[in-house]
This record gives sequence, C-alpha cells and structure tokens, in this order.
Amino acid sequence: MQFEGSITNNVQNAVASAKRLRGQPIYRDTIAYWNDVLAEAQNCSVTLETRERDTLEQAIQRLAREISSRSA
Repeated sequence: MQFEGSITNNVQNAVASAKRLRGQPIYRDTIAYWNDVLAEAQNCSVTLETRERDTLEQAIQRLAREISSRSA
C-alpha cells in the first residue's frame, strides 16, 4: 500500500476521519482502508526510533479503538 507522508500522519488522519464519521453510516471500503493503515502501521512500528514508535503506537491504539467501536 502506498501512503503519502509518514505512517504516523496517515494513522492520525484515519483516527480523525473515524471521529468525524461517528454515528454516520460508513462504507465497508472505508473500514477496510482503516484496517490496512492499521496493519501497515503495526508493521512499520518495529523499525522506528523509540520516540517515533511511542507516538505511532499511541495512534495505532486510538485507531484500533475506533475500528472496534464500529464492529460492536
């Protein structure tokens, strides 16, 4: 998957999008994209420096919570 900008920014943008769409119908493709971003971020986090990794892991947790709230 190709991303524009850093993976951290992409995860944060996905979180912001998920928050904006709370209570609204969401396309399956959107949730699939969020899951793809999440998977890529999890793969990338192991190669980052500690400070960057901590920021990314916090964003990963927020995105995972947003996705799981859509599945409930």
